[in-house]
Amino acid sequence: MRRGHPFAKDPTLDRFCRMRHVVVSLTGEAHGFVDDALARLGRSRRVALSVPSFMLALSVVAETDLLAALPKAFVDTYARRFDGVGAKPPLPLDRSPIRAIASKAALMDEGVAWIFARVGDETRFLQAQRTRRRRGDVVKAATPIARVGEA
Repeated sequence: MRRGHPFAKDPTLDRFCRMRHVVVSLTGEAHGFVDDALARLGRSRRVALSVPSFMLALSVVAETDLLAALPKAFVDTYARRFDGVGAKPPLPLDRSPIRAIASKAALMDEGVAWIFARVGDETRFLQAQRTRRRRGDVVKAATPIARVGEA
């Protein structure tokens, strides 16, 4: 939210639901993981705008009274540049997947293709690890994807 936003003084779930929100969505869909979390509580929010990137969402909230649910690390890194501030959400939120997208032309670059393959390998490894933990299996520590200089 922007610095000085009225929500910061009283960040309750009721006020959160009444506020207008920006959703980050590549498809333009006005529904996201926050809406799923609110639905589990029998609640909903008012989505006023859908934008395709975190940076655009941050620039919009800096100039308006809209709120946006953005990754904490992103807010910690960039919010000050826009005179924005972060706040702990007034509801429990699960982690949301962040997707990487590249055109076929970009994937023709060996370096880009390599990093996408490594991220995919790590994602599949972590998903399998979570599944094994849920089942109670013994989980071994992850091995590094690559060492510096191997790319």
